[in-house]
Amino acid sequence: MSTLNVTNAQITTLKDASGNNPTTPSDLVKGRAKAWINYDMSGTAGITESFNITSITDNGTGDCTVTIATDFDDGNYCCVSASGNNHGSGNDGHLVIINDDSAIPTTTAVKCITKNDANAARDTDRNYLVMFGDQ
Repeated sequence: MSTLNVTNAQITTLKDASGNNPTTPSDLVKGRAKAWINYDMSGTAGITESFNITSITDNGTGDCTVTIATDFDDGNYCCVSASGNNHGSGNDGHLVIINDDSAIPTTTAVKCITKNDANAARDTDRNYLVMFGDQ
């Protein structure tokens, strides 16, 4: 196998080895996830797996802050989230609220609040957050 080293290339379309699945450099920059995290807030808060995340801070029941390793250009990035528990006890309809009214989006962190279906703060053991935007 040979190696190709390029310092500066202008590419219009990228394709896989079979010549399929075309994409543009702009698609890669704008469309791929810039950061994501799978975290557990039950017991001691912790990161299960992540990409481009520095840490998670437990601010209290159902309240945490996820710190991003590479800052976003501005607060206009997009977050997608989900939350739940491995056990099936009652009141398990969860909603993750990103940057609620008390937390303006920042380029470095996202505040997440998890509540059950009765609108009470709740620590959950399966939490997922994906972020898209310019960095």
